[in-house]
Amino acid sequence: MAGPDGQRRELAWHRLVLTPGSVSRTLPLPGILEHAKGFNNIAEAVYLRDHMLGQMELADASDDPSQRQARCTFVVAGAGTTGTEVAAQGHLFTRAALRRYPRIRPDELRWLLVDHAPAVLPELGLRLGGPALRILRRRGVDVRLNTSIEDVTSSQVRLSDGTAVPTHTLVWTVGVTPGPLTQALGLDTIKGRIVVDEFLTVPGHPDVFAAGDAAAAPDLTRPGQFTAMTAQHAQRQGKAAARNITATFGHGTCQPYQHRDLGSVVDLGGWPAVANPLHVPVSGPLASLITRGYHLYALPANRLRVATEWLTDIIEHRHFVQLGLIPSQYSSLVAAEHTDIYYQTDGQPLDRRRHASTT
Repeated sequence: MAGPDGQRRELAWHRLVLTPGSVSRTLPLPGILEHAKGFNNIAEAVYLRDHMLGQMELADASDDPSQRQARCTFVVAGAGTTGTEVAAQGHLFTRAALRRYPRIRPDELRWLLVDHAPAVLPELGLRLGGPALRILRRRGVDVRLNTSIEDVTSSQVRLSDGTAVPTHTLVWTVGVTPGPLTQALGLDTIKGRIVVDEFLTVPGHPDVFAAGDAAAAPDLTRPGQFTAMTAQHAQRQGKAAARNITATFGHGTCQPYQHRDLGSVVDLGGWPAVANPLHVPVSGPLASLITRGYHLYALPANRLRVATEWLTDIIEHRHFVQLGLIPSQYSSLVAAEHTDIYYQTDGQPLDRRRHASTT
């Protein structure tokens, strides 16, 4: 591990939990790593917010019609849950920000949602994807289905339908893949995910556990399949791993991880939303209440503060201030996905590294 001073040191352990999470899944397309913006963590989200406001500021100051068009155009790749929410919320955010940029006409703002799939929210089915598509198009979002990204430059995105879209903003939300640490440990993996049993233990390593997106945990509610790479499973697996680790020290008993999917929620901003609690499809204001209620319930803290901010957003304008917390050189996928944040293993098996130093 690396300490606050940047010096690497060894740390002894008795139980090891591997939870490196995931990174954005990329494709071998020209310009994707260098020019696309991710939306897989808080840092990327904060940078994207600043970037959108920066593009609007530059467009407001420009007299070049082509520059104004490119800077006011925002493209989202991937119409799954994340991409659909980014397009919906981002469209509302930039529309609301227009009051700060009086020279930008509302018709100059353009949002595109692109996916090679034939439907929005394909993983949730047409009963949720259909209403979401109608909401997006009614707002003016240009949804391009059965369409993919061909290549990207700093000023243009070329689509498979032959369209060249002038833009400085491509948000990449086409899914996730396990982080690179999973491939550096010498453990068995399935599609990059560390193989674990129903107790989240790595086979052959009884003191090593893995959970979250990086773990191929068997889904006991769907025999033969693995749990999805979602925050819901990650949170619950964290608790299950903690409980089973406690049991290895003689407190309680190990229990298999099992969670039955109770539905999904998709917040489209404002009152529109789609949800299927207990797999009953709902859309509109009721779905929005269900979505907000679930999000509040899932928060580990600050529920009252978040709820208060939602209420104040109704009665007063949002603040459109660039935070400037994330430097631009750390914003691209190539920076986010290929950083030297993982300890480089020395090739020794885990059991040998376990007792490299004493407690």
